[in-house]
Amino acid sequence: MDEISLLLAAIGAFVVTIGSIFALRPLALAIGLLDHPGGHKTHSGDIPIIGGVGILLGTVLSLRANPQGFGPMSHYLFSACLITITGMIDDRFKLDHKIRLLVQFTALLPMFFAVHLQVTSFGDLLGFGPILTNHWAILATAIVVLGAINAFNMLDGLDGLAASVSLSTLCLLLFSILQNNLPRHLTAALLIAALIGSIAGFLVFNAPIKGNRAIRCFMGDAGSTLIGFTLVWLLVNLSQGTHKVANPITMVWLTSIPVTDLVWTVTRRLAKGQSPFHPDRSHLHHILLDSGLSVAGVVFTMASVGFLLGIVGLSLEFCHTSERTSLLLWMLTAAGIVIGFRSFARHRRAQPANADHTGH
Repeated sequence: MDEISLLLAAIGAFVVTIGSIFALRPLALAIGLLDHPGGHKTHSGDIPIIGGVGILLGTVLSLRANPQGFGPMSHYLFSACLITITGMIDDRFKLDHKIRLLVQFTALLPMFFAVHLQVTSFGDLLGFGPILTNHWAILATAIVVLGAINAFNMLDGLDGLAASVSLSTLCLLLFSILQNNLPRHLTAALLIAALIGSIAGFLVFNAPIKGNRAIRCFMGDAGSTLIGFTLVWLLVNLSQGTHKVANPITMVWLTSIPVTDLVWTVTRRLAKGQSPFHPDRSHLHHILLDSGLSVAGVVFTMASVGFLLGIVGLSLEFCHTSERTSLLLWMLTAAGIVIGFRSFARHRRAQPANADHTGH
């Protein structure tokens, strides 16, 4: 019965998201909630930025329709709405990054104080016992939450990219719960299933294919920050405490692509004396895109790599590999991703660039 509830949650979210996006399209045109081409944005025409709201509505209404799924989620609902509304305002008026960070910090407070989802341990990463946060738990939680939100926000640079990468993470998370203890983590599983359905519904409008150009929309900061926040809510929930599904380092494996891109981006910008929030075209997806790969090729490559690395992380967990070894392997892998992508781009640069660039 629990598996049927998960399936119904995913289907319900899928249908509601599609309906919501169609219904919101006239509103976006009326209030100017549109993404205009120019600068580092290479898409054609003005595109409605309504995917994030559609994902939120699909997820929340799907949970609301399931009597098992929404009771413990009221605090999540508050934070998710705050994140999404702020993202919408940012999509429309371009907020200062300090305001965005303040709102994101505010959104994690119910998570920390009301639900008690806290980063209390980073695991035994050095082999000398668990690294506990103790009195620094709020700071550790804030760093993890804000990092995850902005990692997915930075990843949202091509049609279908953030959605596809997050789908791979969510599917592997759901698999982990099904293999572990579904009844104990049913609420988290229902949220995952609903978000999977919502993101799949959004991809109907945003996948890098020719058939959806007439109904195309973007998720915007509203969607990318919502996905990042929801994922980190789940990752903290499932990696802490005595009933955790996996170790914290395994959750890093599951989010290898956005985490690697975040670390690479922040390190590169700081080395140049720039703000970490300074936009540029040197993200991992830009490296592949500028090598001549089509948008669909970039999305498939990064989502596939992310999925495979998630499987590696789960395999290390299931084989009881030490967390110190898992961390070392992940660091080597993350470095290999950056070096490999850059080397691949250099070898392809002499080839004619693919003209089908639908990045945003």
